[in-house]
Amino acid sequence: MLGYIEFADRLSAWFGKAFAWLIMVMAIGIGYEVVVRYGFNAPTSWAFDLSYITYGTLFMMG
Repeated sequence: MLGYIEFADRLSAWFGKAFAWLIMVMAIGIGYEVVVRYGFNAPTSWAFDLSYITYGTLFMMG
């Protein structure tokens, strides 16, 4: 039983770190979109979708 608890703890920590990096990906994508849209007047077609899907994933993971 202790082995299962340690495995679940390691898995939970790994997913926490992975989703923390996912937040960084979302923030960089939104930052890029803001700079390109308002700085160069050339919005991208993928940055909004990236942030939308990433935030949805983060929301569902709690």
